[in-house]
Amino acid sequence: MLLSELSTRALQIRELYDQQAVRHGHRPWTVTEFARGIAGDVGVLMKLAMAKQGLCSADKVDARLAHVFSDCPWSVLVLADTYSIDLPIAFVRTMDELEQRLKTDPLKGGR
Repeated sequence: MLLSELSTRALQIRELYDQQAVRHGHRPWTVTEFARGIAGDVGVLMKLAMAKQGLCSADKVDARLAHVFSDCPWSVLVLADTYSIDLPIAFVRTMDELEQRLKTDPLKGGR
């Protein structure tokens, strides 16, 4: 599946969430709530990565990792659309910049 197809699917799911919120008397999520959501997902990802390494325990690690690895890009795709970011172009540009930095000075790769 192409990134554009993933983005379309992510926005369809966002619309369903928005409709569900309204049906239940709530408002749709704001940009801040999406950003907060991805921050929480990254925290869950960290805990599951630690569990995968045996540093802590968690149930159904592989299934939960697959889920959170899907949640994170979903939030990114929704946020990129909200801010009118052309994600494929931004991604390629950023990777080109990192590659150039790493070729010029490997210790300044940006991590």
